[in-house]
Amino acid sequence: MITATPRPAPRSHGLLAPTSPVRTARPEDAAAPADLSRPFLRSGALRERPISLHADHAADFLLTEAPDGTLDGCVGPRVHPAAPGEGRDSAGVVNNFCVAGRRGRR
Repeated sequence: MITATPRPAPRSHGLLAPTSPVRTARPEDAAAPADLSRPFLRSGALRERPISLHADHAADFLLTEAPDGTLDGCVGPRVHPAAPGEGRDSAGVVNNFCVAGRRGRR
């Protein structure tokens, strides 16, 4: 008989509840990620982009919302495939990863 030692459940960091819905952004969501990005623009961590660009590329972003519908976070994951003959695997990058201040550490 093989037995396994139970492991404690992973601790939640409190940033997002496990039930927070994640969905693909829609063009009408463009203002919310732009607003969420604003503190990072002021610090120089992100470059400012017009809301029209957020709208044009909305499907490139994932959003998570609070139960009241306000935006808790956004992220823009992107895969960069290797060119044929380049001799490397695809690479990934995470763009515009922002979390609402109210969801940060307590």
